[in-house]
Amino acid sequence: MTLHSRLTDGGAVLRITIGRPPANIVDRALIKELRHVLGDLPSQSTGLRLIAIEGGGRHFSFGASVPEHLPDEVRGMLPAFHALLKMLLAVPVPTVALVRGRCLGGGLELAAACDVILAEADAQLGQPEVKLGVFAPAASALLPLRISPASAAELLLTGRVVSGIRAHQLGLVAELAEPATLEEHFQGWVTEHILPRSAVALSLAARASRASVAAAASAVLDEVEAMYLNELVPTRDGAEGIRAFMEKRDPVWHHA
Repeated sequence: MTLHSRLTDGGAVLRITIGRPPANIVDRALIKELRHVLGDLPSQSTGLRLIAIEGGGRHFSFGASVPEHLPDEVRGMLPAFHALLKMLLAVPVPTVALVRGRCLGGGLELAAACDVILAEADAQLGQPEVKLGVFAPAASALLPLRISPASAAELLLTGRVVSGIRAHQLGLVAELAEPATLEEHFQGWVTEHILPRSAVALSLAARASRASVAAAASAVLDEVEAMYLNELVPTRDGAEGIRAFMEKRDPVWHHA
């Protein structure tokens, strides 16, 4: 198993812990399990008011599986990952990502598909894909909707990793917790904002508040997925950066 899920607070909160520490890589096995858990929500609890996703151990996720970005693998992985994100955007329950440590690449894309991100101040968030000669399709669809297009472009084009504090300033992170206090902060947030509310009201509020974002993101996801698979994958550089990372060497760019 690459994730663990459990109901807490009398069935009001479904907590999903992803991956295998410390990296908690988002690979096809994890994607499949997450889709199964989200697809099984009706049997979880009629009073379900929140889904919380976090990483096991000290980090949220180092990102998607690098080997699964090789040309023969990515054509299966990427559509499956995007189907998961569309499912997360459509789930009839509010969602929150709890971010500690590194939240990079596919990990940040997963977090950005949630309604709310709570993070520790010293967390590290970023989309470093461009450094590997590729780009981040889901983040390209989601980040311009979550923060300003200019700030999203800067993160996507530079691959820069920012602190939880900076992500909060950008509007990506809703609330900050001091280092090593995210669990306590989350419990207070749930007690104040989730447990006193009607599950019906929260469900409708979640669907309504994300309706425009979900519609826009889903449409753009299809476009950037096709761009990645049909325009990037056939290039020499599209595989060179991935292979260089796996072989622990500097890439040799062909610019083609």
